[in-house]
Amino acid sequence: MLLALGRTPGARGVFHATNAGRASWYELAREVFRLVGADPGLVRPVPAAAVAGPAPRPRYTVLGHDRWHEVGIPAPRPWREALAEALSAAPREEPDRPR
Repeated sequence: MLLALGRTPGARGVFHATNAGRASWYELAREVFRLVGADPGLVRPVPAAAVAGPAPRPRYTVLGHDRWHEVGIPAPRPWREALAEALSAAPREEPDRPR
């Protein structure tokens, strides 16, 4: 996508380079657990108010892909597909076992 963007005349401005679809951090964490064979039920949601930072966080922060479409670049693939590929290529570490 980024290479296509660099070759597209007139492509200026902000382009969010994320995969397609929506997910909360909670949903992302559950999917990671599922894909690595861990129990997604172990993941617990945390309210945004419990993770206070230096600036207030908006309630809805999904990044859009409208700019990609405007310049004729195909939509990015779904995030679940990209995550599955990335995790399948990552080296697996065995969990520490009590001795």
